[in-house]
Amino acid sequence: MAPLFPLSNDHILFDIDGTLTDDRDRPQIQAHFTLGNAVFEIFRDLMVAAGESRVQAERSLAQYAKQHVYWDYADFIHQFNLPPADTWNRLREWHADHIRVYADGVDLVRQLHREGYPLHIISNNPLSGCLLKLEVAGLGGLQGTPFFSRIFCSNIQRGQKSSMAYWQRALVSADIRPEQAIVIGNDLHEDFEVPAQIGIDRCFIVDRHSRLALSAGPVLVDDLRNVEGLLRDLSRTEDVSCR
Repeated sequence: MAPLFPLSNDHILFDIDGTLTDDRDRPQIQAHFTLGNAVFEIFRDLMVAAGESRVQAERSLAQYAKQHVYWDYADFIHQFNLPPADTWNRLREWHADHIRVYADGVDLVRQLHREGYPLHIISNNPLSGCLLKLEVAGLGGLQGTPFFSRIFCSNIQRGQKSSMAYWQRALVSADIRPEQAIVIGNDLHEDFEVPAQIGIDRCFIVDRHSRLALSAGPVLVDDLRNVEGLLRDLSRTEDVSCR
């Protein structure tokens, strides 16, 4: 289905954390967790249940993560011979219990998908982390997602969004030019300042509590549902400028 108001083959890149989903009751990344990540306690507990001491399990996980920087959850399941079905079920349960969903973000994804826009995820999570969070949001599952054509993530792009090289590798891998990209996120640095360094200058930053005050830069929105209308206005402006 062709878009109702096409954007000249533009591609829309969605952030996940803080944009589509977020931590519900406690941050997933905290120093006191195993490897600073709450989900690694699932791996640790399964290793302890199999007979390893807590100290040794944490040491083994940390050593593997250090040696394999661009890991995904499946790498730990394989490396430490964890029961796949049980481990994935526990990961799903953790995400269902601890991840909240932003309805405005999900509504926007569904609306733009219905209208035929090419949508992608760009995230600091590994691939499985992206898919587990999209599952909670009703936008996919571990087998994939019908809403997003590509998932640019830490283990595939080999980095984090704070790096300009991450964005460059992501766009090159999908044959997307910077002038074709539109970013929708929540972090001024990672979702605007860094991509702007490679020529992506169309960014929407969600500011649900109206805490930001900018005179220039990205477009601020307090509800992501408003982005659709702004995209419509953008398309009309581009049409006029091309005449």
